[in-house]
Amino acid sequence: MAYDEKLGDFLRRERESRGIDIETVAEKTKISMANLRALEQGSWSVFGSEFFLKGFLRQYARVIGLDEGAVMERYHAERPSVLASLPHSEEGESRMIMQEPAASCIFRVPLFFLGAATLLAIVLGIWYWFFRTP
Repeated sequence: MAYDEKLGDFLRRERESRGIDIETVAEKTKISMANLRALEQGSWSVFGSEFFLKGFLRQYARVIGLDEGAVMERYHAERPSVLASLPHSEEGESRMIMQEPAASCIFRVPLFFLGAATLLAIVLGIWYWFFRTP
């Protein structure tokens, strides 16, 4: 379905027609003013990831009283141009600005203690084997 206006313009017009200022939206959604302005200007590259963009669109719609489904439908209709504006890696996939925690970061300390305990058990086992009393 084709729409006459861009999604960002639609969101700003709807917010203004409902008498809601952008500061109120920022306060209720905890989305920064810079990101809210980017939403309303259609500056999609600011978000770096479609994941964040979709979440912000849903929150924005909810706070100003729009149907989230209708906003996401408009987003999907405009999606090819939105995806083209997001930063891409060399492989052509959208890249996330935030790094995901590496598994090694999450399990580094427990694995260290597990390894140390295993080594201690081996050393104690060898010590017991050689120095046990017959």
